[in-house]
This record gives sequence, structure tokens and C-alpha cells, in this order.
Amino acid sequence: MKVMLVTLFICVICVLAYTITQPQLRGYLSTLIIPSPPLPIVRYGEFPFRIDYEINGEQKYIEDTLVIQFSGVTRSLGIDSRLRWNREIRGNSSEESVFLWETEDGVRLYHELERSDVLMGERSIDDSLANRILAIKSVSSIRNGNQIGNIDEETLLKYHGVRIKEFEISSPIDNNFKYNWISRVFNSLGL
Repeated sequence: MKVMLVTLFICVICVLAYTITQPQLRGYLSTLIIPSPPLPIVRYGEFPFRIDYEINGEQKYIEDTLVIQFSGVTRSLGIDSRLRWNREIRGNSSEESVFLWETEDGVRLYHELERSDVLMGERSIDDSLANRILAIKSVSSIRNGNQIGNIDEETLLKYHGVRIKEFEISSPIDNNFKYNWISRVFNSLGL
């Protein structure tokens, strides 16, 4: 009996040592150990939106629909797991942001929409998001295709002649989430 316990202990130590040194195996074993997050009941949502804006004094608007669909669970280095959401804009399925305008110097301006996890009810909107100035993001330059970064409202008007007047998007859905049976076992054990 003692010999079996010692042998078992040595095997466990060897597996742990190998797992620590081999990231692929560590990732695989973590999928067996780390529970998945609760899965959404509502897995598909459509969110109509409207953006009213001016370019050099000319009034423009965009109306479209953001479509979000649950696409599974993703794991990060075996220590975290999150829900994955695919999203597309119905009028332009190749973009996740709304194209507004291309400036004379080749900068393409996009309007960022709300995060998928917020709209699908996975996370709530905190006050900083609800009261934020509309996020305009200069996503890429025609010349080199590199992302430039966020542009605040004042800079947007001063250097690009663009002013966002209003942005409306459908409210986040009320979603419920349920655990699969493996997650329930781990959560009931406090793991």
C-alpha cells in the first residue's frame, strides 16, 4: 500500500513538472480543471443605431444595425475563460466600427460602437461608459494601414472638421446565463 502511494505521488509530481514546462499541455489540462463561464441563454442580438454628424458643416447621418452572435468560449493561457462574441454591422459586414470619413491626409475615421459583452447583457454599463464622450477612433491610415488611436471631440473638430451631434443605439438586452454541469460541480466545490 505504501509503495502504491509513493508511486502515485511520484507520478503526480512528474505530471505537474511536465505540465509546468509544456505550455500546450498546460493549456489542455487547464480546460479540464478550470470551469467554463456560464453560457448565455440569449445568443443572438440585433442593435439598430443612428449617428448624426457634421463634416465641415455638411449634415450627415448613418442608420444601420449591429448584429452580435455568441461564438463560444475562449481561454487565455489556461488561467481564464471568457465568452466570445462575433459582431458585424449589417450594412458592412467586413467592419466592426462605423466608417465616417476619410480625411485629405488619408486618415480613415471610424465611430466605435458599444462592447459586445455589454450589449448582450454579460457585463453592465458603469457610469464612466454611460456618460462618456462618444468615442471616435482613427483606425487606419491609407498610407500604411497602422492604427493611430482615439481622437477626442475637440481634436476631431479642430483638425478634421468632424463633429458628432448624436449617437443612439438600442439598449443592452436582459440576458440570463446558465452553467453547464461541469461548471456547476466546480462552483459547488468552491473551485
